[in-house]
Amino acid sequence: MRKLLTLITALFISTLYMPLVHASHFDCGISIDSDAKNSKLLYFVNGIGNDLASACASSDELTKAVSNTPPTTTNKSSGKQMKYYKSKGYDRDFFYNPGNGIILDPNELRQQAGFSAVALAQAGITDPSDLSKIPDDIKTKYYKELGSMYMAAMNSDDSVVKRITATTMALAVQLKAHALKYQSIVIVPHSQGNFYTEAAYAILLYEGDMATVNKIRVVGVSAIAATTPNNLYITNNEDGAVFGWQKANLILENFAPYKPLPPSDHLSELLPWLLS
Repeated sequence: MRKLLTLITALFISTLYMPLVHASHFDCGISIDSDAKNSKLLYFVNGIGNDLASACASSDELTKAVSNTPPTTTNKSSGKQMKYYKSKGYDRDFFYNPGNGIILDPNELRQQAGFSAVALAQAGITDPSDLSKIPDDIKTKYYKELGSMYMAAMNSDDSVVKRITATTMALAVQLKAHALKYQSIVIVPHSQGNFYTEAAYAILLYEGDMATVNKIRVVGVSAIAATTPNNLYITNNEDGAVFGWQKANLILENFAPYKPLPPSDHLSELLPWLLS
């Protein structure tokens, strides 16, 4: 009963603080023609310091990077000319993580890193070596701990915690909805988006929603977290600057012994999986 009440409270809070969580296929300058037969979704989650237009533009760039056909143009009823990148077999969408400014956004990062550090410790993971190599059973334990922490934090009065838990729950709700339509969901989060994606994934795992979890693959870009669900990420030690004055990676390093993921480039593993 307590778990059910916590979930109901979380869903209520997420509606109060709900950001603009996704865009239609026609909100961005570059779109993929939606097809009822498409079974895969390419889903972008932006980092900090982005307005809706910036997040949309980043989603466009991702679309261009993975598109397997040249663009065509068409005119909308409004008279605006649009570029379309048609691709066989997948749609695209994005989740908008709203920027909250140069003070609040880093505070969110610190809170998210703190949650992750506590969950790692509670899962018995104390070795600060490459956390992308955690055995699957231990990683599952970690994510269930993280999901439990976020669900419990839904009742917090702290304004920072409220923002990150509400955004996380909103993302989890969107993933549940997408899983009803798509057989595969490739999430590409950037910077802070990695923390939100991990937390939403953790909530789904904690709830036992394996129907959604098993459809998700995460490919992190500039991953500042210490872990990632599928060990697929593109990053280097210089990625993740916060408003140009602080490396996001340093925020995580404040929670010793955990460190950011080591440099890696798995883009070549994303494209065949997505476009096959």
